[in-house]
Amino acid sequence: MDLGDRETALHAMHPRFDERVFAAEELAWLRRNGNAGRWMLWAAKESAFKAAKKLDSRTRFYPRRSLVLLDDDGIGTVHIDERSFAVHVGLEADVCHAVAWSDSMPRAPAPIVVSGVRPVRAGDRSPRFAARRFALESLSAYLGAAALELDLVKDGRIPRLLLRGRPAAFDVSLSHHGRFVAFACGLAQDAPSHRRDC
Repeated sequence: MDLGDRETALHAMHPRFDERVFAAEELAWLRRNGNAGRWMLWAAKESAFKAAKKLDSRTRFYPRRSLVLLDDDGIGTVHIDERSFAVHVGLEADVCHAVAWSDSMPRAPAPIVVSGVRPVRAGDRSPRFAARRFALESLSAYLGAAALELDLVKDGRIPRLLLRGRPAAFDVSLSHHGRFVAFACGLAQDAPSHRRDC
C-alpha cells in the first residue's frame, strides 16, 4: 500500500471510516500507532482475506468481522470467522506490505515466504504487468531457474505459478497500489527449493 497516495491521507477518508472497519481492540491499537497503523491493520485484513478466499471461494470481505491482533513489530494474527491467519506487516517510509498465511494447523511448520515490494518503473506497461514481472524475476532468482522456465497464469482470479509448464508447489499473490507493486509467494517447508533468500 502506497502511504503517499492521496487516498491514504487523513483528509481523504470518511470521518467514520475507522469505526466502520475496525473492532474495539483494533481501534485501541490504532490510537497508539497513528495513520500508518491504520493502513497496517487494513493491509493485514486485505492480505488475510486473499488467503481465506483461496481456501474458500465463497469468502466475502467484511472488514469489521476480521479481527487483526498485531504486536508493535507488525507480527500477529487475523481471525476471519472460524479461521486464523498468521500475518506479518512490513512498514517503511512510503509503503506498507502485509503477508498472511493459514494458521489453522498450529503444529505444522510455517511456510517459507518469499515476498518483495518495489516502485513502479518508468518503462512498466501497467502496475498489473509490473507486479507479474517483478514476481517472476524474483522467483527465478529464488529458484535458480531461467526466467523463461516460469510463467504466471490465472485460475479464475487466482494467479498460479508454472515451472517448466507444470504447476509449481507455490502459492502466489500479486498486488499494486499507487506507486508500488508487490508479490508474496509461499511454499511448504518440505517443498524443493534451491534458495531461501530473495
